[in-house]
Amino acid sequence: MLADAERILRRAAGGPGGAVAALRHDAPHFRGLSSGDAEQLRGHLLAGMERHPEARDLRPHIAEELRTSLSPVVLAGAARAARRFVPADHDLRGLLRVAAERIRIRDERVTLGVGETRTAGEEIEATLALVTDPPPRCCGGPLPRPGLDSAHAAFDLDERALLRARVEDQSGRPLELISLLRARRSVIAFFYTRCMNPSKCSLAITRLGAISRGAGKDWNLLAISYDGVFDTPAQLSAYGIERGFRFGERSRLLRCRAGWCEVRRAFDLRVGYGRATVNEHAREVFVVGRALRAMAVDADLLASCGALERALRKVEEEA
Repeated sequence: MLADAERILRRAAGGPGGAVAALRHDAPHFRGLSSGDAEQLRGHLLAGMERHPEARDLRPHIAEELRTSLSPVVLAGAARAARRFVPADHDLRGLLRVAAERIRIRDERVTLGVGETRTAGEEIEATLALVTDPPPRCCGGPLPRPGLDSAHAAFDLDERALLRARVEDQSGRPLELISLLRARRSVIAFFYTRCMNPSKCSLAITRLGAISRGAGKDWNLLAISYDGVFDTPAQLSAYGIERGFRFGERSRLLRCRAGWCEVRRAFDLRVGYGRATVNEHAREVFVVGRALRAMAVDADLLASCGALERALRKVEEEA
């Protein structure tokens, strides 16, 4: 696995996005792997980033793994990659401490390269030890809060591609995705019901559910499955109900019946597939204006209606 990771990083370093592009969940080297093998490769790639000082835009990838990952090897790799930033980055130190607490009950020894095996917690402690005056060990302070500076550049969705997308909601009702997006502004999250990480898909739908129970929103709340074959309307309905999602004309869980490849390309989704189902995926949330201008936003913005409203206004102003 180490040799594979080093070869992948060398190849990616000369391409668009540099070595960090190797971390994309939909990268070819993750295709067809089991979830466990994909985690092993991701952990080794992250650890290899410690030796790639030219890697651009690495910090957001580290932070996301520290926020959400349940994998000892991924967290160990993220801890190594963080060593480039942690002496000057208070927020990253906070995320490292929270990750150490989260992994404590399921931690295990991993081998990243030549040398002794360590647990993820030990790798995190070794990273924090690089700080001359580290804050207290455990997590008394708040985590950094996302804002609009967490948003990416706006882009135009491919209307011709989306015209081929046919979706079905949790009640089995067939719909045209583009008609939903043209009708009103939309917040779209991507998820799948077989996701085993409660900090990813389950949390996203729970947060959307809280918004759906509120009043006065003039935008769509949509969540589209990465796994449309498995996620039948009955599956979607049960998943939403369990997480307090209030279904209605503006609040739906969807699966693609046609045009999923076009949807993946239109949103440039970071999802990979093994032989049976998803093996790797990011947390992906977008705001979309009626003119099909879209913008990716930090998934943690789902915790704030005000932040989502500001993001929706911003993307419409840029249309």
